[in-house]
Parts: sequence; structure tokens; C-alpha cells
Amino acid sequence: MKKLFMLGVMAAVISGCSNNEDDYLEIIKCNLSAQRLSQTQALYEITSYAQEFTRSTGFLPNAEEIKKISLGGREKLGLDKLDSQETHELMVEIFNSSTCKKMHKQPEVDG
Repeated sequence: MKKLFMLGVMAAVISGCSNNEDDYLEIIKCNLSAQRLSQTQALYEITSYAQEFTRSTGFLPNAEEIKKISLGGREKLGLDKLDSQETHELMVEIFNSSTCKKMHKQPEVDG
């Protein structure tokens, strides 16, 4: 189910409309941080948020667009250049951001 959700979220991110794309990129980042930090309840809340966003906007890109946004998002975050400690710190920063807190409705995590 998680993989299916991530594919759907990633798909939605890379559609043609830049505002929707930007919004979904934030959803992807929040979802990734919750996954990496093993925040189960946050994942549930982010999934619900993403589903509602998709329903309300109709934003759903194809598989090729999913691949493109996935690679672009990784590059934007610089994940391939970070060691494990730096990656963890980035995930905590993303998870604790005001944008993500609105999605996951959970308390901040410690670094």
C-alpha cells in the first residue's frame, strides 16, 4: 500500500501545473521524511492529505512523469550527496517544518 501511495503521490507531483506540482512535491517530501523517521501515524495523515488534494485538484500525472519528479525531487533535496547523519537531519528538518506539520498533525521529532 505504501508503494502504491508513493507512486500516486509522485505521479501527482509531476503533472503539468506548476502550482499543483509544487504542492505535491511538498507532500512527497513530507511523506519521505515520515517514512525515514518511522512515523506511522504521520504517514497515515499525509496519505489522507494527499488523497484529498488529488480529489480536490484532479491532479494525477502518468508513470513517466512519476519517474521524472522522483529523480528531480531527489536531486533538489541533494539526497545522493548526503551521508546518513546529514540525511537524518534533513528528514527531521522537513518533518518538523510548518508545511509538514499541517499535513501530518503530529508533534515535532527530536534530531
